[in-house]
Amino acid sequence: MNLNLFRKMMLLWSVCFLIAGLFFIITPHTVIALLNHSAQLFHFSKSIPFHEDYLWLSLAGSMMITISYLSYEAYKNPKNHPVIQGLLICKLASSLLFIISAWRTQNNTYLLGTAVDFPIFLIIFIFYLQTRRLSRE
Repeated sequence: MNLNLFRKMMLLWSVCFLIAGLFFIITPHTVIALLNHSAQLFHFSKSIPFHEDYLWLSLAGSMMITISYLSYEAYKNPKNHPVIQGLLICKLASSLLFIISAWRTQNNTYLLGTAVDFPIFLIIFIFYLQTRRLSRE
């Protein structure tokens, strides 16, 4: 894998995270409705309740904008390892927090967040390891 491919992938993630973040901010109830609909497809018994608590919306939206920016910075400079590490920390933390939320609420629907975020973490992590090896050569 070369640095150019890594750069293109990071630009793609930057755009995806930005669009998802804006979607979270503009239509928060749609995001929850989509999660609940997906949960029904997996025969999960509980859904995530709708509420008007915009604290969590603000936190999720700001994280999505931040990881979009981190991805964009990684696109501009794939050798900026602290930026990529920050992105990896965000995706791993959200994956683990979804698992904790599922456990604490006894609601498997939260695991859908892990099903999305953890593969993203793995993809970026594997590409990151390959990129680090290239930058040492």
